[in-house]
Amino acid sequence: MTARRRLLIVGLGRSGVADARLADRDGAEVWVTDLRNEEELAAELAQLPPGSRRFLGGHPTSCLEGVEQVVTSPGVPPGAEILEAARRRGIELIAEVEFAWLHAPATPLVAVTGSNGKSTVTTLVAEMLSASGVDAAAGGNLGTAASELVLVGGFSTWVLEVSSFQSELLRRLRPAVAVFLNLSQDHLERHADVAGYLAAKQRLFAFQEAGDLAVLNADDPAVAATPTAARRRMFSIERPADAWLDGMRLVLDGATFTERAHVVLGGIHNVANALAAT
Repeated sequence: MTARRRLLIVGLGRSGVADARLADRDGAEVWVTDLRNEEELAAELAQLPPGSRRFLGGHPTSCLEGVEQVVTSPGVPPGAEILEAARRRGIELIAEVEFAWLHAPATPLVAVTGSNGKSTVTTLVAEMLSASGVDAAAGGNLGTAASELVLVGGFSTWVLEVSSFQSELLRRLRPAVAVFLNLSQDHLERHADVAGYLAAKQRLFAFQEAGDLAVLNADDPAVAATPTAARRRMFSIERPADAWLDGMRLVLDGATFTERAHVVLGGIHNVANALAAT
């Protein structure tokens, strides 16, 4: 009898629990680890597949024994000692969002990143697709974990909010559409500097191909210069672009599609979000 491959899930938030269930559905042997103790994790532990081996209250290196792949949750720092130990042992590390995507790589994916507005644009795009008759599911860093969406199924396109915590570990994920909204000096407690933060965001575009789309903010030079093989679609609230704010009109490809007064979400930042989503 062939031994099942052993996966370690690091972090038992909603993403980690969904990862464990998806790995179990795959037939893998599931190990999990979290810094919190059994009492703190009572609700999460109740949702784990039967037979999952648990390492709680810390990440002992013994939890890497015989592990072929480590799936890391968004809240786990990439420099965490357990991940460094896995790297030293040559164990593959994979972000939760990519672990989920590998179960449905042919399903068109819209992936949204940026310092601000990710949840708004993810929701807008999913609602616009649904209103157009597309079976769209929204999740990722927003609401439902990507792995949970795979478990539930029933969608033909998915729209995922992807944070820099997730994108920095990507090795294969290829969005049909990747959206980069803006960059500000957030999460520098996690990234060494702004350059590292930007590089983590830009990783979302690294595996796109010529048939894909990159939606970029023309008003943010660092965002606009994002390297990608995809076709660029630019949005702006300051100057002509593929989608831009021309006075009180929102214009797409030279044609007005709505008036600013009809953007019910307040603030100029939400005009930019509406342009990106469109």
